[in-house]
Amino acid sequence: MKKEKKSEAEILRQKAKEVPNHSNPLITSVKITSPLSENEMMKLIHELEVHQIELEMQNDELQCAKADAEHAKADAEHAKADAEHAKADAEHATKKYTDLYNFSPSGYVTLSKFGEVKELNITCAKMCGIEWENSINSMFGFFVSTDTLPIFNLFLNKVFQSKSNETCEVTFSKDGDLSAYVLLTGIVTDNKELCNVTMVDITERKHAERILKEHSEILEDLVNERTRELREEVTEHKAAEQRLNTLIQAAPICIHEIDLNGQITSMNRTGLQMLEMQDVKEICGLYYMDFVSKNQKVKINQFLEQAYQGEYNTFVFSPEDSKLIFSSCFAPVLNNEGVVERIIGLTENITERMQAEVALQQSEKQLHQSQKVEAIGRLTGGIAHDFNNILGIITGYVGLAKKHSIITGDTKQTKYLDYVAVATFRAANLVSKMLAFVRKNEDTNGVPVYLQSVLKDEHDVFFTGLPSSIKINITIDDALPNVLFNITEFDQLLINLVTNARDAMDEVGIIDIRLGWSSIDSTACSSCLKHIGGKWVELSVTDSGSGIESSLLTRIFDPFHTSKEVGKGTGLGLSVTHGIMHSHGGHIVVESKLGIGTTFRLLFPPHIKEHTEVISTEEEITPLVSIKSQNILVVDDEISLTELMGEYLKYYGYKATIVSRSIKALELFKEQPDKFSLIITDQTMPELTGAKLIKQVREIRPNLPAILNSGYSDYMNAEKAAKLNIMYLQKPVELDAVVRLVNELLGET
Repeated sequence: MKKEKKSEAEILRQKAKEVPNHSNPLITSVKITSPLSENEMMKLIHELEVHQIELEMQNDELQCAKADAEHAKADAEHAKADAEHAKADAEHATKKYTDLYNFSPSGYVTLSKFGEVKELNITCAKMCGIEWENSINSMFGFFVSTDTLPIFNLFLNKVFQSKSNETCEVTFSKDGDLSAYVLLTGIVTDNKELCNVTMVDITERKHAERILKEHSEILEDLVNERTRELREEVTEHKAAEQRLNTLIQAAPICIHEIDLNGQITSMNRTGLQMLEMQDVKEICGLYYMDFVSKNQKVKINQFLEQAYQGEYNTFVFSPEDSKLIFSSCFAPVLNNEGVVERIIGLTENITERMQAEVALQQSEKQLHQSQKVEAIGRLTGGIAHDFNNILGIITGYVGLAKKHSIITGDTKQTKYLDYVAVATFRAANLVSKMLAFVRKNEDTNGVPVYLQSVLKDEHDVFFTGLPSSIKINITIDDALPNVLFNITEFDQLLINLVTNARDAMDEVGIIDIRLGWSSIDSTACSSCLKHIGGKWVELSVTDSGSGIESSLLTRIFDPFHTSKEVGKGTGLGLSVTHGIMHSHGGHIVVESKLGIGTTFRLLFPPHIKEHTEVISTEEEITPLVSIKSQNILVVDDEISLTELMGEYLKYYGYKATIVSRSIKALELFKEQPDKFSLIITDQTMPELTGAKLIKQVREIRPNLPAILNSGYSDYMNAEKAAKLNIMYLQKPVELDAVVRLVNELLGET
């Protein structure tokens, strides 16, 4: 060791000698003061420098050795620490493995060939329901429930005979109750003496499987039920489709489908009938626009394009050269993405509905007009009632004055009174016409009408509004019978025919009107086409217009048929004429020549009754000198009329009690019911009407004769009075006629 150290020292010395002399500035700066020679001095210095370097190098070596020793010590300490750590890790790993083994969610057990427990974890003991500490060397089969023990024994044999894993499911019980379902997985060890078995608790799985099975059964039942329902729904859906298809086919409107190319893909029977086709195959594939008339193409194509954009639209159109009116609708059908895939079109013939709307508008106008007429009628009736009372007073006193002048022989005064009588007769006739206007619609079934009088007296009404450029010629035959008719409807007939004649002549020409007898051998009615013959009362209206084409003569009585411009006619005039004439048993014959004119002949069945002699109102009734015992109760709210009536009755020998209030008259009658032989009363009075007064007095004396006078009443007329056994006189009454009626009722001559 010393030699080694010397050699190391020598090596160090050698290295020190090799260091240049000038490397140490301290040495080179030292001044030499000794008596040594310069060479000796340099040699000594060199030795010193070598020694110094040697010392420094030794020091470095020592430092390195020290450091290595320290490192070695540290490494030793680290190794000791690592060993301790490794021991701790090993202990920790061992504990961790033990914990993992014992507290694993799966059970682990090591068994011998005979089923003895050699090792098991806590989880296994819990699954088996046994104590972990006392289970070693116990027979594992003792813990398996009886019903699954054969399965376990077979499993154990297979494990030791097989090189691969074997599995089985067993159950464990505790105190006779099932505690767990367990899945066993076993494999033999390398020494073939033992086997390791893994146990997994599958109780929850088994419970879930049981629940799943129950749910599966329920679900299966639900599926079966739903399947049955779906089958029923499919059957119902098919039936609904069939019903829908039946409805579509039976629908009174055209229903069709149009694809995106504008081609028709389907159409119901109504549509095929509109197009006069038999089979839907004839229409499928054809373009919709090919069936649109030229004057409608632009408009309908625009609606179709809007439908392709998803818009619903409805429009009304009329085909070219047709008077039919149709309402159509385009409805887009969208797919699941909201894109139009086809168009459903609905087309309905609304001609009749539009005509009905026009007729309704016309009816509303007529209703408004009738309401106006009714209002005027009520006003007229009120005026006529008051005017009748005044005329009655004038007529009565003129009659009395005339009788007095005849007795005195004053012919001049008699003549003057005749003029007054004529004037009052004309006034009474005027009032009668006013009341006839009010009562026109009362007799809807027709009353005997003398058409000559109507045509003469009211012709100004019929021709009002005609331009002066139209000349009217009227011819009326004599000795014509009455006809059963409604006066208002007769007025309507004549106005319709005159209006048509005016329009046919463009308001310039001649209208000839003739009323007379017509004898027909055999001809056909132009409106009902029935063959007719015999004698008729004929009213004909002839114009000098352009005439009617023969092809149109069969259509002129159709409702809404008109050749006039829009707004100048509804086409209802002649159809109304047809209805009125045939409702009263009449007929219409139309004769027309182009360029010459047209004649409408209205044929009325004559109403012929036995002739009844009418006693002239001018016939004098000779007053009786003897005074009659009969007392007549006269009631009228017009005092002048009651006084006049009383005066007239007294003139002919009757007693008369006059009363101006109906209530007072009733009270008077109740006081002395046997005093009066007859009652004459006005109808329209305050407090109590004449009809009600007669009813109440007849409750006391049922057979009391009664005469009811009326100028105008909504509630009483001759027919109603006759049903009540009341004699009815229309105001203004002729007093002589009253006296004759009184004589008749009381049996006087």
